[in-house]
Formats: sequence, structure tokens, C-alpha cells
Amino acid sequence: MDVANKVEMTWARRRGVLFLTLIAVYCAINLHISGAPENGHVKEEQYHRELLQTLDENYQLEEIMAEKTRDEALSAEYDPTSMDSSREPPDVSPYNLIDAINEFRAYSGAFSVLVYDSQRDQFYGLYSNKERTNRSLLEHKLWGSMKELAVMLRQQFPQRFSKGNEEFAVAFGASDYPFIHPSHLPHMGKAPVLQFGSSFRDPSIAPNVFVMPPPGRHLSGFCDWSRLGSLGHFFRPAPRGELWYREALGPGHEWDELIPTVIWRGSDFNFLPTLRRPRELRPLESEGHIEEQIKKVIAKRPNLERKKQAAAFILRQHYAELTPRWKGVSISADSEVHAKEGQLPWADIRFSHTTYGQSRVAAGSSEFKTFEEVDIAAGTFVSPKDMAKYKYHIDLAGGGGTTWHG
Repeated sequence: MDVANKVEMTWARRRGVLFLTLIAVYCAINLHISGAPENGHVKEEQYHRELLQTLDENYQLEEIMAEKTRDEALSAEYDPTSMDSSREPPDVSPYNLIDAINEFRAYSGAFSVLVYDSQRDQFYGLYSNKERTNRSLLEHKLWGSMKELAVMLRQQFPQRFSKGNEEFAVAFGASDYPFIHPSHLPHMGKAPVLQFGSSFRDPSIAPNVFVMPPPGRHLSGFCDWSRLGSLGHFFRPAPRGELWYREALGPGHEWDELIPTVIWRGSDFNFLPTLRRPRELRPLESEGHIEEQIKKVIAKRPNLERKKQAAAFILRQHYAELTPRWKGVSISADSEVHAKEGQLPWADIRFSHTTYGQSRVAAGSSEFKTFEEVDIAAGTFVSPKDMAKYKYHIDLAGGGGTTWHG
């Protein structure tokens, strides 16, 4: 099986998926911690234990709604503990704590086990002391997902997660995609793993991995909904939120009046770097020598128009080797080269940020100097409001195979 060619990433966008999975975690999982072998207890020195914040009504999300919005949500006729039970939860076989911990063997990072200590009425997070994920990723994605999952479990199942009940544990990952060693694919784990972020489109690659909303604004939106019965500003229509519709844009923005161009902005992030073989190229990297080829050909061209044509031709020659986002840049460069005078190119696909070193604006950066010289690849940031003025938007794969996260 050529797993690399089968790895296409997706994530569940429908809000019911999260709650159905939580039902599965609670109802379908028959977790018997006491059933673990007596000699199977995990030594504390083998794992860091991150005591989560007290999870009660005083818990504050990083991006909590304004007080007025919160009061409106709390006064609405909505019961956040109610769920849609029209669909059957996924079938999950019984497992114990050791089964969940054994999943560490397949992962290179961004993986943890959430444990509920019923005696102390607290949630704990376990992660390997060999964790190679950088601290920023740990704090933002892994720990953030852990906290919000614990909040939702308490919110949805208050009686289950209270002092004196049975212990509980569930494994989970939080990253652009599952950080499973390629040598472990396909992976047939026993314990279910909740993957916050993109996951494998083909479930046979890792049948015990269940896709969840990506960390950050998406998962926070579910957490807001669970606690308050309402969504945060990222998912609200403008002007109170960041979703721009015709009504908020004002006159002059009917469909026929929008800009007839396909637009995309984002970062020059790599594409499934630990999974894809052979790995797709980014022209800014030395591998493939694409930028060097462009430098040589544009040095021989007399003006910007000829330089841009030559650079676009080089990118087109290497099209099959490029990452999806750089493929988009190549297509966009061709559309600009072939646009007639006074005519808009049909595609405007550029990078607003570079991810080499620390993330920063692409325009004016040393990394994009060659491409800026020929007016390719580097572009300015486009706000959600200005983006809404275009007819067509495109989603180009990033670190997790989708720009929903990564």
C-alpha cells in the first residue's frame, strides 16, 4: 500500500460531530481502569503531569465573548446539554488506561492522554518526556485542546465527572495532522484517539483515529456553544463578527458587482512534511534549485514583463514538484502573464506571510526578494472584509492538508 499517495486530509465541519463523539466517549466506551494489570501502573517520572486549571463556572476562555453577548446567550431558550441523538455514535471497543498510553509508541509528538482523577475531581494531561513538539505548539494546540475538551466533558456530563465516580481516560492528538510515524502506517491501535485537526480521509489508514475540530478558533467555537449556546465572534456575521455578507458590505456588492477573480492569501507553510514521500518542494528551499534557475533567467531579461514571463515558465516546468500552495502561485503567475491589457487576471494567489524562521509578512522579506523582483508569489494581506468583495475563494492545502488550520 502506498500510504503517502492515499493521505488526503479532511476534517468534520458540522457542529454535531463533536457532540456525537463526546456521546461516544461517554456511552460507547467501557473504560475499566481497574482492569489494568497491577504491574502496569505508569511511573510518574516517565510522564509530565500538567494539572489543568480548575474547571468550573469561573473558567474563562482566551477569547471569551463580550459580557453583553454572554448574557444574551445565557438568557436564550437553549439547553447546551441537549444533543441530537438521531445518529448512532461510532462503535468503540472497551479499552483501559494502558491501551491509551500505548498509543504513544506510534506518535512522534503532539499527543497526550487526558485522565480524570475522580478522587481529586481533577483532569490531568499525560505526555511523553520524549515529546519533540516545540513548546509553542504544546501550549497553543495540545494543552489548549486538553482544557477545552475537559470543559465540554464537564458541561455535557456533569454527573459523570464528579467526585467519587469511576476514573476516565482518553487519548488525543492536537496538530495540523496526526504526528504518526510513517513506519507505523497503517496503524491499528486499540484505544480510540481524538485528533483535533486534520486526519486521514481513508479511515483504514488509522481506524482508531476520530477527526475533531482543529485547535484554536474552531474548537473554541464548539466550547462556546457547549457552555453558552452561542458562538464566538469568528463565526458571527459582521459588524459584530468576522463573517462578511452582502448586507454588511453595503451597496455595490451584488454578485455581478463582485471582483471576478479567484483569490487566496496565506503562509508559505509546508505540506504534510513528515508523511509525503517524495516531499513536495517550496522554491525558497535550496532543494530543487528552483529559485537559482529563476535568478539566472531573469538576469538575462530586459524588463519586468519579460522577467515575469521567464519566472512563470520556470515555475510551470516544476509544477508537479511543488506544494499545493506553490502550485496555486504558479497558476496565478500564468494568469497574470496572459491577462490582456486592462483585464484582471482570473487568479490572485499569493503569500501574505512567510514561515521561514518566525512568521512575518512576506512582502519585503529577504526570502521573497527574488520573487518580488518579478512581482510573483509575495502579496499584501487581505482582510476578511476585502476578501468578501471577490466572487471566488479557494482553499489550498497547508501543513494539515487544509487551510482550515495550518
